[in-house]
Amino acid sequence: MFMTSRQFISRTIAIKAPASRIWPIMAGVEQWHTWTPSIRRVKRLGSRPFGVGVRVMVFQPKLPPAVWKVSEFAPDHHFTWVSSNPGLTVTAVHRIEQAAAGCTVTLSVLYEGALAGLAVKLMGAITEKYVGWEAEGLKKACEGEDDVTER
Repeated sequence: MFMTSRQFISRTIAIKAPASRIWPIMAGVEQWHTWTPSIRRVKRLGSRPFGVGVRVMVFQPKLPPAVWKVSEFAPDHHFTWVSSNPGLTVTAVHRIEQAAAGCTVTLSVLYEGALAGLAVKLMGAITEKYVGWEAEGLKKACEGEDDVTER
């Protein structure tokens, strides 16, 4: 008998920019490779505008390609997408919240299912590293800095 488990990884970062500047960069998933070394390529599966129901294939270093489907979408605020395989569902949330000097962005990844514990043992450290790179890269892209985290 398999036990269902949950494992959560999250990173919050302050960005000195309004949500209207952050959102198009964060939601422009096909361009993520230009500002974070955690992404090699994102390919949209279909031609619908980015939003609920859209599926993308994400290619990352050291990880197998994964299909993600957008499950929640609120422009200038957040989007959530989910990647599912037998025994494992991974949910990633990308959230913008207004702050005193700009916004805070929280990037979080939730592993759920019978294989969640094993997935985190195998991929947890790299997921934490990639979430950090994504947060720092997004901050630099939104605040106008040219360089991104070393690859």
